Amino acid sequence: MLTRLKLIPLYILIVCGLTIYTVLVLQEFDTTYLNVFLRYTGIVSFLLFTLSFGISGIHYFFRNAITQWVLIRRKAFGLTFAGFFAIHFSLIGVKSIVLGANFNANPNLGASLVVIAVIIMSITSISSIVKKLGPFKWKTIHLICGLYISLGLINFYTMSLNRIDHALAFLVLLYSMLALKLVMYIHRFYVQKNRTKKVSP
Repeated sequence: MLTRLKLIPLYILIVCGLTIYTVLVLQEFDTTYLNVFLRYTGIVSFLLFTLSFGISGIHYFFRNAITQWVLIRRKAFGLTFAGFFAIHFSLIGVKSIVLGANFNANPNLGASLVVIAVIIMSITSISSIVKKLGPFKWKTIHLICGLYISLGLINFYTMSLNRIDHALAFLVLLYSMLALKLVMYIHRFYVQKNRTKKVSP
């Protein structure tokens, strides 16, 4: 039963991916449908990333049954984010083929590094690799990659304030999530420091 539950994100991704590309084939890759799917796979990817990367800070300050439930399953949320991000990125590739010379996504090194960061986080979420890395290295890798993805998203939505209607709301979410994580680490540091002082003679 537990194994089946772990496969639910994979089932969701397969169904969504097949549905999206079936509709696109039936509609002969019409740009209107492409733009709709790009928009909503981007939104879903963003929300899943924010939830999986930011849940530790949220749970630290607003501890309850819901945040506990999400925290336990953040690996599943993270891998589902990676899957939706892959679908979103593939749709960008499809749009570039459909539009050809008229496509103006302007890929850059920063965007490429965000993709690499997502791949690294996905690979290092495999159970056997997590065991080899150990908790400290795993957390460090995921923190660095997560921060880089966050900065990449902040850069993208800041540049898109005049084009994307939800850009400002997403920026507020990103800054709030990062602020909670920062305060959490600062608080943990001082708590640990005070404990060390009490223990030392």
